[in-house]
Amino acid sequence: PSLLLSYDCETSEILGIPGPRDWRKKTLVQIQFAVAAGQAIVLGAQHFPAARRIMALGHTKVSWNGPHSDDLLLRANGFVIGGTTYDAMVMFAHLQPGFTSGKEDEDDKGAPSRLLNLQSAISFYYPHEPLYKSTMRQAIGETVEVTEELWHEVREGGAKDCDYTLRLAQHYIRSLHKLDLWPGFIRKYKLGIALD
Repeated sequence: PSLLLSYDCETSEILGIPGPRDWRKKTLVQIQFAVAAGQAIVLGAQHFPAARRIMALGHTKVSWNGPHSDDLLLRANGFVIGGTTYDAMVMFAHLQPGFTSGKEDEDDKGAPSRLLNLQSAISFYYPHEPLYKSTMRQAIGETVEVTEELWHEVREGGAKDCDYTLRLAQHYIRSLHKLDLWPGFIRKYKLGIALD
């Protein structure tokens, strides 16, 4: 179980369907995984039994702000999250402490600063990567008509979310070790989990 696995979820809101603020009450429509840069697998609802088996494995897992969003959603949908899990957003915040702000600046996922969202982190480390999140939102538009074109954009965007979460986490882990910040990150991360 030494393999690092990133995971990310999409809810019905990505399709333009309004949902509750509480992540435990949102509708899960897609989950994606990555284990190698540039590769991801996207699973729709019909493949959730396989996704449940993957999530239960003892591999080390990483998400972007998962403890405040995707993990709540997955557990509410009967998923068991096996192995050690890390939050790449917290790794980023540990490496870039000036990017965090007060609780009053939280976004809809409870992230402490807009600068800590995934697209911002991608642009920080991969400045030539186009802003694909806006492409997804344009495809959705104002309608809730779920077309094959929309599903294509959602699958592609989800795959990128997961791929970049993995790439960034690998970069952050190397940096945290190189700078001898890993022990401090682990203490901070475990304390954050205990306080939540």
